[in-house]
Amino acid sequence: MMRWVVRRLWIISFVVVVGGSLRAAQTTTSQLDGSVKDQTGAVISAAVVTLTHLDTNEALVQKTNQDGRFLFPQIRRGRYRLVVEAPGFKRVVVDGIKVEVGIPATVNVMLEVGELTEVVEVTASEGQAVINTVNAELNTIITRRQILDLPLNGRNPLQLAGLQAGVATNTTVRGAAVNGLRGSYNNLTQDGINIQDNFIRTDGFFGITAPSVENVAEFSITTQNIGPDAGIGVAQVKLVTPSGTNEYHGSAFWFHRNTVLDANDFFNNLNGLPREKLIRHQFGYRMGGPIFKDKLFFFGYYQGTRERRSDTVLRSVLTTPARQGLFTYRRADNDQLETVNLLELAGLEPDPLIAGRLGLTPDPNDFTVGDDFNFAGFRFNSSVVNDSDLWGFRIDYTPTPKHQLEAVFQQFHSRFPNDTFNDIGETFPGIPGGGQRSLRQLGSYAWRWTPTATLTNELRWGFQRAPVQFTNTQAFAEGFRVGFPITSNPIRNFLPQGRNAPVYELIDNANVIKGNHSLRFGGHIRWVDAGTFNFGGVIPLFQLGFGGINANPISQGDFPGGIRTDDFNNASAILALLSGTIESGSQTFNVTSQTSGFVADAPERRNLKQRFLSFYGGDTWRVRPSLTVNVGLRWEWHTVPVEDRGLALLPLGGVAGLRDPQAVLDFAGEADGRGFFNDDLNNFAPSLGFAWSPHFEHGLLRKIFGGGNRTSLRGGYSISYVVDSDFTAVQNAFSANAGLQQTVTSFSIPGTISELMAGGQTSLPQPEFMVPRTLVDNLATDPFAGLFTIDENLRTPYVQQWTLSLERQIFRDTAIEIRYVGNRGTKLIRAIDINQVDVVNNGFAQDVLRARQNIQECGRPDPRGCGQPLQVFPLLAFRGRPVLRNATVLNEIMQGVPGDIVIFFLQNRDAVFNPRAGAQIGPDFFFPNGNALFTDFVGNNSWSTYHSLQFEARHRFSQGLWFQFNYTYGRAFTDFAGTAANFDAFLDIRRPELEKRRPNFDVTHTVNLNFVYELPIGRGHRFLAAPGGIWGKLLEGWQINGILQGRSGPPISIISGRATFNRTGRNDSNTVFTTLTRDQLRKMTGLFHLPDTGEPVLFDPRLIGPDGRANPDFFMNPDAGQVGVLGLTPVSGPQFFNVDFSVIKRTRWKTFLNESTEVEFRAEFFNVFNNTNFAQGFFQDAFGNIPENINSTNFGRIVAAFPPRIIQFALKVNF
Repeated sequence: MMRWVVRRLWIISFVVVVGGSLRAAQTTTSQLDGSVKDQTGAVISAAVVTLTHLDTNEALVQKTNQDGRFLFPQIRRGRYRLVVEAPGFKRVVVDGIKVEVGIPATVNVMLEVGELTEVVEVTASEGQAVINTVNAELNTIITRRQILDLPLNGRNPLQLAGLQAGVATNTTVRGAAVNGLRGSYNNLTQDGINIQDNFIRTDGFFGITAPSVENVAEFSITTQNIGPDAGIGVAQVKLVTPSGTNEYHGSAFWFHRNTVLDANDFFNNLNGLPREKLIRHQFGYRMGGPIFKDKLFFFGYYQGTRERRSDTVLRSVLTTPARQGLFTYRRADNDQLETVNLLELAGLEPDPLIAGRLGLTPDPNDFTVGDDFNFAGFRFNSSVVNDSDLWGFRIDYTPTPKHQLEAVFQQFHSRFPNDTFNDIGETFPGIPGGGQRSLRQLGSYAWRWTPTATLTNELRWGFQRAPVQFTNTQAFAEGFRVGFPITSNPIRNFLPQGRNAPVYELIDNANVIKGNHSLRFGGHIRWVDAGTFNFGGVIPLFQLGFGGINANPISQGDFPGGIRTDDFNNASAILALLSGTIESGSQTFNVTSQTSGFVADAPERRNLKQRFLSFYGGDTWRVRPSLTVNVGLRWEWHTVPVEDRGLALLPLGGVAGLRDPQAVLDFAGEADGRGFFNDDLNNFAPSLGFAWSPHFEHGLLRKIFGGGNRTSLRGGYSISYVVDSDFTAVQNAFSANAGLQQTVTSFSIPGTISELMAGGQTSLPQPEFMVPRTLVDNLATDPFAGLFTIDENLRTPYVQQWTLSLERQIFRDTAIEIRYVGNRGTKLIRAIDINQVDVVNNGFAQDVLRARQNIQECGRPDPRGCGQPLQVFPLLAFRGRPVLRNATVLNEIMQGVPGDIVIFFLQNRDAVFNPRAGAQIGPDFFFPNGNALFTDFVGNNSWSTYHSLQFEARHRFSQGLWFQFNYTYGRAFTDFAGTAANFDAFLDIRRPELEKRRPNFDVTHTVNLNFVYELPIGRGHRFLAAPGGIWGKLLEGWQINGILQGRSGPPISIISGRATFNRTGRNDSNTVFTTLTRDQLRKMTGLFHLPDTGEPVLFDPRLIGPDGRANPDFFMNPDAGQVGVLGLTPVSGPQFFNVDFSVIKRTRWKTFLNESTEVEFRAEFFNVFNNTNFAQGFFQDAFGNIPENINSTNFGRIVAAFPPRIIQFALKVNF
């Protein structure tokens, strides 16, 4: 019945959207309103108002209503002329009005008594308001002048979105967040069509269609309090392609970068490496004009990029002594250095295959990472080729004054054979890895119809597709892959994958004017299909290490003077690597249909589909000339994703079924009669706002607020439903259930990798295909089997937004604004694990402490005549004696990590929990579901809050100057910042308050400034205007431009990462104990340098011990059964400061192309002061260590920086 209802609702929706007079959010138009009064302030009704587009001569006519108001809804961006006529008054002409996409414009006109034949000319800066008196939205326009003239590193105009108040980033603008919200909540459109990556949505300002300076005329960004007509999401970014005009205009350009002009990277300088190579050529053209004047216009462009550069890459390598088995450590008894031969100590031989691969790796050259003695970094410049071609066109046709047609198409082709961005490229110099290539297209087609002066309608259809493939040059001729511990593998293990998530959209827009009401209604359908393929795991991977049947042959007692636990772990990893000892083997098998069974070497393929349907209604009501009220209601339906071929498994019983040890997995999806979750049909999003422009004639209040339209008090509240990483979260859920994709893992592979290869058996047994299947079936092939599902009552997340702002025009073209901005994310998506290991309530953590004390006092963990009796270990097989003799378990007892010991138990469950060997307990002693390692589910398990004070000052272009300045003081809190999979288990599901933190994209203080300034010299300017000839040419056309960014540092957590309370993989939130107060810690965090080497570190060097780990005088690990008390994100990292600057020289010449052809030369300086901004906060080093982990030998080390100074020259011919 529900399916019948849903299908018919879709049919009805399609008919309504296509045939009805509706209005949706993703319009590329705007509006212009205003009032007409006489010199006494009395309104003039029935005045004729004519609005003409200066570039195309399109004209619209309105009459003022009884309140003297007029409104032109849904008009194209561009420059306009407004003419107002009324009997008994002089005719008024306002020239040069700018209408910008998504930003309402206001022009108020005063008529003088006289004859119609008399004309009063007014400039736009005199008549057009510089403040928003129409609605409560916080929006900004990025003009064509900014896009063309500001120094943009990469020529991507979306970089300017990162300069807006409330926008925060700790990496690049691509990963920016708006007002403390996840980047996936943004909505980016070009010409009304979504241009985001709709499979991996985490990058908030990533336009997958590669927007460029050439194909973006301008764009608006609305950061808060969006109205009901706004598209899916919260922050709205609307880009528009340039259009042709009645005159031919164009430009040919060439931009160039060269290594010799650039500064060197901080770490290259530190390690004596040359600067990274950077040779880039960007070239192309754009041109627009009439095909038939006043009727048919074109605009076309091409941009080619040819880049040859090198990226600094950091790898992990063994030192020369360590390659020979010589391991150096600090003795535990006296802190002196000691060296042992690990191979001799263990009685093992070097593995020839591994020796050959290690021979491909160079000696270290970077000791800022590693342990200083046995492994360190190798930093090198990896050669990169990055070529791309972007081209497109736009056609505009006006067959009659009432009809306008628009067509836009663009294509971007990218080739990136050495993908250093995703770190799948070259492993070491001369050893190739993987790359990527993509072909991306956008189409948008619209019909605007104005049947009457009070009704406007727009119908738009479009698409976006962006297939991308990631490849690898390695052939794996041996038939298997090898996983290296502690060092970087010279052979790239990455296997090919790819995706394409095309978007199709149908939008119909209409606006009806009724007196003082501007009524708008809207409908929008979005189709998103996501097809992916992934060969990951289909070639067997053998991980080197000790475990399973290959026990560690050495123990901490074998090292003279004693050895610290972390050094022992490093020694064990190096020994396993040198000897080629196999810890485990794994291989992934996939099906190709519900009936195919497992097919060898077949990739995982998934085809997900999701639809979005929305309707809304809204009213902009001019209650009084000084007061506007906006009300609206939006309804959205985000359908349940569907896997096109039915390739999805979920456990029966939903979330409740996760607790069943005999849980059954079966096909799930719409075609199988049980969708991934239930439809959420009650997504109603109200919005309410006001804009009040007080008008005082006299006295103090006039001085404070100015006259009419000089001050605007705006406020509002709204709800927005958001699209999160729906596809990746859902796919991560059903792909984690073994059955359609099954990874066979074995811990019973004896010997070394060379012995395995000599034996010829390098693949794992293909599993039996069986659906339905039980959790017990999965345990037969994987001791770490688990369950993953989706809450059947999963709701669409939403954000509540509120704001209050005061905007004041202080000069003719200058305004300032101060505003409070707040929001709360509700029912946000987060997948969690409810199968939390228990080591406290069952007494196991205390048993681990007793065993450790026994070792310290008696030399052994079990009390035979000495020490305390154990209570849990004796409940295992053979009273726990084999376990207590295992080197891995003994090491973990000494570390006090009962969560890791439980994982060892599961790995060897048949032996450890064997009742025939006297075991009295099973896995359910530690887990709610004893047959599963994890029982995860995707649910509405997260939240976020944001509060900020924002200040902005802006000056629209006049007298040669344009600038925008803003400052944001803001704080965001959440329990989860969001990822592609949207998974993050709780450290303790009973204490979710432990997860409260600042998200990694939070920034407390942000300052932005960007400006364009024409120097007042030469022809037509204040100074040196007289010289002609060559001197006149030299003096004219000089302009300087700049972008300044400053922000406080990213949030930093100091963690232990120890499995003292929960298990490995669930302990990332486990912090530390400290002897410092919060204030002391803040003062000792930021940017410091080690006194001996000058290496940058996060913390005062006093907090770092001589072994590179945290100083134990200040930081301590929690013990068994404990969690750290410091809390997450108590401090912030290094600050960021950057200035980009450019100089432009334009010279006009008369040529055959145009009487005013302009030759433009520019020099652009990115990071002009060559300030080193260190990248920190959520970066891992080459060893996978998180620098804020007190147990890492790289504690507090900073290993990356933002780019140094880069200089770019350009030559353009504009006509």
